[in-house]
Amino acid sequence: MRPALWSVAIQAGGSAASFAAALLVASTLGLAAQGTFGLLRSWSDAAVTLAVLGLPQALLHLQYRERVPVVALRAWVGRYLLALFALAALAMAGLTIAWPSIAESSWPALLPVLAVAAVVPFGAAHLLGRALLLREVGPVGYAAITAAPALLLLAGVLPLCLAHRPQGLAWPLLWAGVVSALITGEWVRRVGARAGRDAPARAAW
Repeated sequence: MRPALWSVAIQAGGSAASFAAALLVASTLGLAAQGTFGLLRSWSDAAVTLAVLGLPQALLHLQYRERVPVVALRAWVGRYLLALFALAALAMAGLTIAWPSIAESSWPALLPVLAVAAVVPFGAAHLLGRALLLREVGPVGYAAITAAPALLLLAGVLPLCLAHRPQGLAWPLLWAGVVSALITGEWVRRVGARAGRDAPARAAW
């Protein structure tokens, strides 16, 4: 099969996995759980989109139009992600401190909120890393990176559905975000190692 066809098939598999996760939650845990799951996914996706500020497109522009190598962009992306992780940690600490006055003593309700906040820097790491890898891994590798979060989410949802545990639906989102970010980050590291020494930092600017 040609690489383009493999790419389409893999990305279609990712879309199918996303749909299967929603269907699995609805059929085993009920429509209320599916509503909660959909809300958590929507909020996390919206927060990640705001966190990256259109930077994936900017990274692609720098690579294709300005010919800036990945190694020149990698360190800058790393610093940006460190700032995001610090902001997420501050937000989670602030929520933990302020939550009793917001929701009285409803501590179990805080855990999904904290999980969504924790997802944001990992989701951003995945999107930015994916943008750095487009030229380096080819269509099949890029498709696999794109489909990974949906496939991991399905794998995380399955145990909860089998155990009939609707309370933990935020944790598969965090699992998928963390693992996909780690996979993408390792791939970026290997690409940088093959490329050798970093290009001058001023090339990114």
